[in-house]
Amino acid sequence: AVSRGDPIGDLELLSSREIRYLLFPRGSYLEKLDLPSPSLPPLSVELIQPYPFEVKVAVEGWGIHRLPIPSLFFPELQELLSLCHNLNFHCSITTQPRHHFHPYFLDSALRVIEFGRSQSVLIHETLPSLARRERKFLEEMAPWAERLYLSTEELEGFQQVRGVEGVREMVYNRPFHYVLYISEDFDPSMLAVTNPKIPQKESLFE
Repeated sequence: AVSRGDPIGDLELLSSREIRYLLFPRGSYLEKLDLPSPSLPPLSVELIQPYPFEVKVAVEGWGIHRLPIPSLFFPELQELLSLCHNLNFHCSITTQPRHHFHPYFLDSALRVIEFGRSQSVLIHETLPSLARRERKFLEEMAPWAERLYLSTEELEGFQQVRGVEGVREMVYNRPFHYVLYISEDFDPSMLAVTNPKIPQKESLFE
């Protein structure tokens, strides 16, 4: 089970079910107790090919897999797989983390289309604490790209916008490859332009 975030809630959790392990995320109250943590032998996880929104890895005992997880989170992936291996957890990673560095591929009217079908991508992140790390990742992964950094709150290196409407105003009339948008929530359907501009066809004689 995963910690509820408070000692009383965790005691209730432990008393109500047969639980062998209780997992605590980084930054939990348990860290303040400064208890010694056991060191587990790491599992061999080799990064074969990094991608912005996928990762190709060779995992000891698993073979080679292409997982829908940004290479940005490779250290966390390696740690998670090592934990599952050492504690004999069943582990199946099939979906992309929707709350962190989640990409939405957009057409010219800012409508969401299929993965990889557009060079224009809006990346949504819910945690401001990851903003600087994710910006650095984009700059290193795609130094050639047109990038824009937006946030609903004041963040260093990010332009502050007023929700989805502010994002639309910023990106609709400018070319971009990546927009990193930091906000607590995001509904991509609200981003689409209602009456998109119709591109003018050039005359053969012009």
